Amino acid sequence: MRIATYPDAGSFLDVAQNYLEKDEALNNLPLGLACRLRDQESVDPPPLYLTAADDDGLVLAALMTPPHNLILYSDRSDPGLSELVHHLVPSTWTVPGILGPADLAGRFARAWEEATDRTSRIKTRLRVYQLTSVEHRSSAPGHFRAATPVDVDLLTGWSRDFGLAIDEPRGNLEEITPAVLNRIAAGNLFIWEDGKPVSMAAYSRPTSHGTAINEVYTPPEFRSRGYATACVAALSQHQLDRGHIFCALFADLDNPISNSVYQKIGYRPVGDFDQIEFA
Repeated sequence: MRIATYPDAGSFLDVAQNYLEKDEALNNLPLGLACRLRDQESVDPPPLYLTAADDDGLVLAALMTPPHNLILYSDRSDPGLSELVHHLVPSTWTVPGILGPADLAGRFARAWEEATDRTSRIKTRLRVYQLTSVEHRSSAPGHFRAATPVDVDLLTGWSRDFGLAIDEPRGNLEEITPAVLNRIAAGNLFIWEDGKPVSMAAYSRPTSHGTAINEVYTPPEFRSRGYATACVAALSQHQLDRGHIFCALFADLDNPISNSVYQKIGYRPVGDFDQIEFA
């Protein structure tokens, strides 16, 4: 197996984009991240872009944006994970964990444990969904609209609470505010409003044919009224109307309510991912 690294997202995509697009919805995260990073002038710290190939072509692609986990994809049952691990262990890269198709992530984690004597644990089990048409719209009262700068304080608090809910703390409100302002300025953060804002959702990481839906959050006092369903359905249709062939999203398998809501709207499973942390 031949392992190659790349100095930037553009050179990585030149080699890996067609490979990842064989399953574009499943790979919405590494593809969308790489496409976004390609358009940025500089990234600090620099990401890791990596592929592995044999005589028949690519067998693996990986992307890591420190301090986040290594995102891994392969269409092979045995892409040579031990060789990849032994390439990474002596390098200067710190790999805090792995995110990828469940079986692949599990096999990488076991190889990492053997090579480093570090233990691992599954932090989150995720299901990747794809939607090509909206099949259900909630009858919840209210309307869908883009977020505006007037909403920044409210949505900053919601973003903080969303991060805590998914066990990915984002810091204090001052640290979160710039990211929320950027999303509002980019026009990719939306609200369902019923007299006042009651739910939010966003889109990000466009790929060749799709886009990802994320930041889906409804405060506890507004839940079980159909607001999240209405907001996600409206945003998904908004993206299809803009010319995307599909929308993709991740859902925590430990949250049966959100998985049920997404499937009701028209999202269909395309694969399961595990997020694994190394001690």
